[in-house]
Amino acid sequence: MASKTKILRQQDGVILKEVTLPGDVGPVAVAYSVSSRRTPEVWNSGNLTEATRLFDAELARCSKLKS
Repeated sequence: MASKTKILRQQDGVILKEVTLPGDVGPVAVAYSVSSRRTPEVWNSGNLTEATRLFDAELARCSKLKS
């Protein structure tokens, strides 16, 4: 089965995505990724709390560049 991607948050070019690998009974795996227009680097996490922290940190970096 193909994975399903959902954008959870998006602001100032920073995107937090949830990627779910579906199984027969329920999700087999759920992962989160943070990407940004500022850099080609993508940060991955296995839990939403850490992914949200990464999103907020990258958003702060991008905000400093706008100032």
